[in-house]
Amino acid sequence: MTHNYKNNLTNNRVYWVIIPALAYLIVTVCSLFFRDFFFIDDAQNEMLPFMKEMGGMWWRGELPILTTRTMLGGNILVDMVLSPFSPQIILISLVAAKTTSFLIPAKLLAWINITLIMWGTFWAAKTMRIRSSYGLLAAFSVATNPVFLYVYQASWWNFASAFAWFVIAFAAVLALHTHRSRKNFLLLSLSGIFLFASAGTQMQVSFLIILGVFFVYDWFHQKKAEAVDYVWVGL
Repeated sequence: MTHNYKNNLTNNRVYWVIIPALAYLIVTVCSLFFRDFFFIDDAQNEMLPFMKEMGGMWWRGELPILTTRTMLGGNILVDMVLSPFSPQIILISLVAAKTTSFLIPAKLLAWINITLIMWGTFWAAKTMRIRSSYGLLAAFSVATNPVFLYVYQASWWNFASAFAWFVIAFAAVLALHTHRSRKNFLLLSLSGIFLFASAGTQMQVSFLIILGVFFVYDWFHQKKAEAVDYVWVGL
C-alpha cells in the first residue's frame, strides 16, 4: 500500500475537531425536525427528574445513593438504570440541577455520546488500517444507527451512555491487541470501568465476550502473557 497508516489518533489531529463538530451537526439537524428529539418517553418521565435530584446532591457534596425528594423515592445505588456514577450522567446531573431548561441537558448528553461513539469508531478504523475518510464515514454510520439515535439517545439515556463506552472499549481492545502498551491498557481499563458504571447489560456482556475471544486467540497463539491482560481488565 502507498499510504502510511498509523494506529495513533494524534496523527489525525484534524479529526479531533471534525468529529465533535459533526456530532454537533447531527444533534442540530435532529432537533430542527423535532425539537424534543432527544427528550421523550423515559427521558422525560424518569431520567431527567432523577438527574436533577442527583445533581443537587452532588452540588451539596453528597453521594447520590438514596433519593428523598422525588415522588418515586428509593435506593439510587441499586437502581443501575439511573447510572449515578457514569461520567456522562454525573456531568449532565450537575448541569440539570443548575438549569430550568429540559433541552440543554438532553442535547448536551446527545452531543457527548455521539462524539464518544464517533471517536471510538474512528479509533477502531485507524487501528484496522482503514483510510481516515472511510473511518469518518464509519463513525458517522455507527453514531446515526436508528437503534441508538431513535431509541437509546432519544429516551433510554442509560443505554446510550453504555453504548458509547462499549464502542470506546471495543476500539481499546483492538488497540491493545495490535500494540501492547501501558497507555492502551489504561484506556481499555478505564473504558471498561465506565462501561460497567453505565446501565447497559447487553453491552457489558458483549464486552466480556469480546475480551474472552481475544484471550483465547492470544492464548492459543503462544501469547499467554498478553492474554492475561484481558483477564486483568475483565476482573
